Amino acid sequence: MTKVKICGLTNAADAQAALDAGADLLGFIFYEPSPRYVSPDTVKSIIAGQLVFGANRPLLVGVFVDESPERVREVLEFCGLDAAQLHGSEPPSALAQLAGRAYKVFRPQSRAEFEQTVAGYQLTMSNE
Repeated sequence: MTKVKICGLTNAADAQAALDAGADLLGFIFYEPSPRYVSPDTVKSIIAGQLVFGANRPLLVGVFVDESPERVREVLEFCGLDAAQLHGSEPPSALAQLAGRAYKVFRPQSRAEFEQTVAGYQLTMSNE
C-alpha cells in the first residue's frame, strides 16, 4: 500500500490542507538550518489546537538531523508526535534508544556504500 507523507510543514493552514488532501503522514522539520525549520512550540500549537482530524488521523513525524536521542524524545513528547525521522549521521545506538519510535534515512550512492552504511542497523522492510 502506498503512503503519502507531506513534509516541511510550517503552519496550521498548510498542515490542514495536507490533512484534508488525505496525507498519511505529516512531517515537521526540527533542523534549524533548513528553510522549512519550525520550532517545537509552533508544532505543538498546530497539533494541539489548530488541526481538525477526521476518522483517519495521520502519523505525525518530526524530522531531526544529528540530535541526541534524549532531545528527540523530548521534542516528540512535547509536541505530541508519533515518530522521528533521523536524517543525519546518527549511529545505530541512537535508533535503538528511541525504541521503535524512529526510522533512519540513508542516501547511499552505490550498493557497496549502502552495505557499509547499514552495517550495525537492523533493517525492517515493510509493504505497508
